[in-house]
Amino acid sequence: MKKLGFFLALFSILLFLSGCLQSHRTIHLNKDGSGKIVEKVLLSASMGSMMGQQMSYYNPEKLKAKASKIGEGVQYISSKEITKNEMKGYEVEYSFSDISKIKLADDAAENLMNTDVENDDSDFITFQFQKGKESELKVIMPEEEKHSKEELVAEEVEYEAEPEVSEEEQHQAMEMAKQLYADMEISTRIIFDGEITETDAMHKTNKEVILEEIIFADLPQDGKMMELMNSTKEMDAAAIEKLMKDYPGIKIENNDEITIKFK
Repeated sequence: MKKLGFFLALFSILLFLSGCLQSHRTIHLNKDGSGKIVEKVLLSASMGSMMGQQMSYYNPEKLKAKASKIGEGVQYISSKEITKNEMKGYEVEYSFSDISKIKLADDAAENLMNTDVENDDSDFITFQFQKGKESELKVIMPEEEKHSKEELVAEEVEYEAEPEVSEEEQHQAMEMAKQLYADMEISTRIIFDGEITETDAMHKTNKEVILEEIIFADLPQDGKMMELMNSTKEMDAAAIEKLMKDYPGIKIENNDEITIKFK
């Protein structure tokens, strides 16, 4: 699974694009495995203008066409254009009869891109569902990219060759990021029609499991942010879990597979 690396890569892309976005995906799951997916996407005018023809704020036809890519039996229900402050975008709703046939792209930024590029199956979040008095959902996260020994050595050499960033440069970068991304939010969550009775998910309530959530406003607003980004290259799973406890603005499911039982 990409885990925290997903956040770092996405943050870097957004920094390059110089704009703000909000992308929220919510799966509403019924006890029989059916349900709906609601996506809400907002982006700033500056991001839209920089992406040009590759991005549109609201395109109903593309949203309708996306249904078949999400999975077999997925139906487009409705969509509408939405605005918030200086951002604009869309809200779209899809229905599905069997969550086991759903594939969700691990990269939430794909919600913003009008692209026909096909992703490899390993890039998707998939599901296995078993109906019962106590229904069970398994969420399988995308496989972590595997690299050859030579690639890993080359990556380590490249990392070691990177120059150190001064405190002043960290401060300047953080100030710019604070201005550009004060409203940046990204999330993927599952809301259950019933009460969760058992789960090994890291971020949950009695009715909800969060697979990923990044709220920029809740992240460290000083040099600690840059230290955080630089240090993750050497973090193991335990360190990443501690990091997420320390900084509630980051919630990333750190398990390759999770099980949720609910009734």
